[in-house]
Amino acid sequence: MDNEMDRDTTEETKPRILTAAKSLNRARRTLKIGNALVAVIGIILLALLASSITHAVSLRRSFAGARAVSDQVVTAISKRDGDAARKLGNAEFQSMYTSKQLHDQFIAIEPVTSFSRSFYQQKLVTTKHKVALMYYKYPTKDLAYYIRVAVTQDAKSGKWQLTDITGNADLNTL
Repeated sequence: MDNEMDRDTTEETKPRILTAAKSLNRARRTLKIGNALVAVIGIILLALLASSITHAVSLRRSFAGARAVSDQVVTAISKRDGDAARKLGNAEFQSMYTSKQLHDQFIAIEPVTSFSRSFYQQKLVTTKHKVALMYYKYPTKDLAYYIRVAVTQDAKSGKWQLTDITGNADLNTL
């Protein structure tokens, strides 16, 4: 009788064992798909990281050229040298300002730009052309004065050229 009971129990458990085996096989397939999905996502994330690093290095190089030109512009402002600043400008800037006009403007802001300047911040705006905005801070006795120098990278030559100079005590208006 015990034998018969064992047989009945065994016969009853076979479908359960088969169902469990099928579930286990499904779980293994799901696990393999999940591992493959994780690997693909990992590769995509690594590619994005590499792209970001490459872009950051490229931006750093771009800023170096823009910063050099903007430093020359603020040096020209400090020396009240309208001719030097005008030569750094693109064709449009040069058509808008004469060396004398720039010189006169530099003289007008001399009370605030006669103090030592410090580089404040930089922004790169990528539109049709790369435009770098360099901000310089002149701390005066009463308040700070900021100058924003905008330089654009020529698409053909890659050369950075002055496109605008703006100054104000309120940084938010620049």
